[in-house]
Amino acid sequence: MSELTMLVNKKEGFLKRTACVISFFENEILVTKISKEKQKELLEEAKNDAKAEVAGFLKSSFAMMKALPAYADEIAAMSRDDIKKEDTEVILKEEVVKVKYRNASNTYVDEGTTSNSEGFLVIKLSDKKIKFTHNYEDNKIKKYIKDYK
Repeated sequence: MSELTMLVNKKEGFLKRTACVISFFENEILVTKISKEKQKELLEEAKNDAKAEVAGFLKSSFAMMKALPAYADEIAAMSRDDIKKEDTEVILKEEVVKVKYRNASNTYVDEGTTSNSEGFLVIKLSDKKIKFTHNYEDNKIKKYIKDYK
């Protein structure tokens, strides 16, 4: 099991983002991409499970919303070798030059109005930067990543 697992979106171009699960281990970071096909498979599975339970529209919609986080939980429970069998990029800790992290935030602007800001994670290697966005507001994650490098 990894020390920390996060469901994030990897920036791969100006507008292109790919859903990923990042798993931090003591000596490497594993970035598991969730392809469009895999996302469709997970959503279809959640939809079929909801139908089998004879769930209503809201319940089935909620089940589909939880499909990607549930997959991230599956990845978190996997061994390092099992994670590497997925569509996974391996980043060795010694290749990491710097890691930057900012929590996501929800700011209350007016009565009943909030402003949401995505958090970011940047892993700087000697030859490139890998950028991610996320929705985590947990200071424990911030501390872990700060202490990682």
